[in-house]
Amino acid sequence: MARIIQLCIGLFFSAQLVAQFSAPQVQWNTYSVLQDDTSYLLVFEASIDKDWYIFSQTSPEGGSQPAFFDFTENKRYRRIGKVEETTPEPYYNAVFGVTEQIFRESARFEQRIEIIDPIDRIEVSLYFQVCKEVCISAAEDFVFILNDTAPLDQTNISVDDTLKSSDELLIEVKNKSLLTIGNPEATSSLWKLVLFGFLGGLIALFTPCVLPLIPLTVSYFNQRTTLKGLAFFYGLAIVVLYLLVGLPFVLGNQADPQLFNEVASHPVTNFLLFSILLVFALSFITGVDITLPQRWINFTDQRSERSKGLLSVFFMAATLVLLSFSCTGPILGGVLGTLATQSMSESFGLSLFVVLGSFGLALAIPFVLFALFPKALQRLPRSGTWMVDLKFFLGIAELLLAFKFLSNTDLVAQWSFFKYEVIISIWIAISLVALIYLIVRFVHRPEGRFFRGVIIIVLGFFLIVSIRALKEPVSGGYLNTFAPPLYYSLNSSAKECPLGLDCYRSLDEGLAAAKKLSKPLLLDFTGYSCVNCRRMESEVWSDPRIYKLLKERFVVVSLYVDDRSPLEASKNGLYQLPNGRTKTIRTQGQYWSLFQAVNFESISQPYYIVLSDDLALLNGAIQFASKPQFLAWLTDALVNDLKTN
Repeated sequence: MARIIQLCIGLFFSAQLVAQFSAPQVQWNTYSVLQDDTSYLLVFEASIDKDWYIFSQTSPEGGSQPAFFDFTENKRYRRIGKVEETTPEPYYNAVFGVTEQIFRESARFEQRIEIIDPIDRIEVSLYFQVCKEVCISAAEDFVFILNDTAPLDQTNISVDDTLKSSDELLIEVKNKSLLTIGNPEATSSLWKLVLFGFLGGLIALFTPCVLPLIPLTVSYFNQRTTLKGLAFFYGLAIVVLYLLVGLPFVLGNQADPQLFNEVASHPVTNFLLFSILLVFALSFITGVDITLPQRWINFTDQRSERSKGLLSVFFMAATLVLLSFSCTGPILGGVLGTLATQSMSESFGLSLFVVLGSFGLALAIPFVLFALFPKALQRLPRSGTWMVDLKFFLGIAELLLAFKFLSNTDLVAQWSFFKYEVIISIWIAISLVALIYLIVRFVHRPEGRFFRGVIIIVLGFFLIVSIRALKEPVSGGYLNTFAPPLYYSLNSSAKECPLGLDCYRSLDEGLAAAKKLSKPLLLDFTGYSCVNCRRMESEVWSDPRIYKLLKERFVVVSLYVDDRSPLEASKNGLYQLPNGRTKTIRTQGQYWSLFQAVNFESISQPYYIVLSDDLALLNGAIQFASKPQFLAWLTDALVNDLKTN
């Protein structure tokens, strides 16, 4: 169990949880070799940049993530044995305290396959890490053409024979210059992220794992007068350590931006997030701390004692970060989990970087100020039962959030188990049990009653809103932002449209209807797991004026970028992208995500476009907006449509 929890935590703080990309530090060459009439040898050759390395397919207990080959399921062939690899070199990882197996400069992997029925191509995905000072999670898609026996460069495959061009997705959009009109909410988004992360850091500051460390840190600086002047560097080191978590995302700016959408909305990713948040929540609720391996803490503590000056202060900050993980980890997990529910965007790496920096800054400022002004410690709140109640409340909040990701898993995987009423009922049960527990404590434990009473009021309000939403879903308000879509209820299917509107799931069908009805076309790029999409539908689209316009004056086409339904054969395949790379498109969601990127140079959701029936843009694109902004945007589009007719 401990190994599973460590693995979940490690995955959560690794780049691959929310984004994987092609690593430019590793160049791959693949080819197939015909061995006899029914078997082939698939060869993967890697050329690795100087000073970089990748891991082998095996990893010792507590070590790094190994390389993993994912073969697309196909009954026309079978694998003979496992993927073989050349001999790796041993590498001692001081952080994990284990000896791992790595490849430098080059690596070769081989897989034998037996052909059962005729097949001309085999698709394989590779998930691996490439490391130097930091490790970057990466993914590569390979396509083997079985009638070739010579080395095959993936970027030079004949387009006519094996590739489709992404230009096939282009539509002749007129007035495309209107796309430069910005989103009305974009200017304030950065500050919202800063405040979001800072608030999470402030909450973590008042937990029993962090608050008691402030006096200890101040005492450390006061006893070592030579270090007192380095208090600012101590705070900076804390911020830098949290920023390192998001560094792989920033380094991945050459990645395929669509891949984040696919990974973030994948059922496995959402179920993993559910599992991690569930573990974190139970840790806070039960009081059983989740701690990082003791050897990590011992390592940083010993380095702090043996080092001098800036290096000593840096390792002291690292010790603080590791020691406080049992409280900051669950809170940071909740913060990043909430961020992951927001609109899927190509700027996610930057958003994550900003949130992590703000979180670290909120933790660092008090340590720096109290180190400089130690007499202010007398005003610091004392530990008490309020800390226990705070941890319990945070655990309940994280537990409620965890079921949001279970709902996402159900939606995307189309299990049809956790529909709107089921999730709301689970939330009601959780909040009701928590309320009963807190009320009993309120009656029998007089100390800390004020803070406990505030929590009771907050949970009571949430319970009332949840019960109202169960009886009348449209009254859920902001609650519906995190709940499944209103149309995903026990009495309907996932293929219905937001708020009961008439909509289409295909551009061709929607365009045909627009021409027949002489109405403009509203393209709604959305996602099952997109929280801001749900907010737009429940808070903005539900406005009577906006709803009437959408129902009577527009043809709505909802295109789900995380729809994992199989794509029709004529559109399925390997696509050559404008940057020269290739991408395998297998699902409806992958196709519409690429369609959005190719035609409108964006992969964010929600994303709305209004076109005339002859594909002329009637307004600029808009994303998350207020009711007045969205209403004005729709009205302007209708006016422009009248002018062109």
